[in-house]
Amino acid sequence: MDLQSRISKCLDPTSSLPTDVRFLVKVEGGNTKEIKAHKLILAIVHQSLSEALYDAVASFLMKRFNNMLDTAIDFFAETEATELNGLVLIKIMARMKSKDHIRSL
Repeated sequence: MDLQSRISKCLDPTSSLPTDVRFLVKVEGGNTKEIKAHKLILAIVHQSLSEALYDAVASFLMKRFNNMLDTAIDFFAETEATELNGLVLIKIMARMKSKDHIRSL
C-alpha cells in the first residue's frame, strides 16, 4: 500500500487510529459540533490552518461587534496581554482592521 493510501485510510472516520486533538465548534442554532483530528496532519497543514483560523476569528469578531473596530479594540483592551496571547491579539486585530478597511471601500 502506498503512502497516500495509508494516509487516506488513517483519515477515514471509521479508522481505528485514535485522534489526539478535538475541536468543539459552535454551529447555527447554538449546537456544538465536535471535530476530531490528528496532530500530525495539523502539523503538515499548520500555516494554512493557522491563517484560516485567524481569518475566521477576525470575521466572527467584526460581526459580533457590528463592524465597529473601536468596540473590538475596547474589548481587547480588557484582556491582559501576556507573552502567550500578545502575538495572537495583534494578529487578530490586524486582520480585523484589514477586513474593516475592505468593507469601507
